[in-house]
Amino acid sequence: MPQLDTSTWFITIISSMITLFILFQLKISSQT
Repeated sequence: MPQLDTSTWFITIISSMITLFILFQLKISSQT
């Protein structure tokens, strides 16, 4: 199992948070 360096983890986490944020915004905007 290859080790992931810190930058890879950072990019993965940031991408996930951005995706969740966008989905959350879309959900909010579709309700109004």
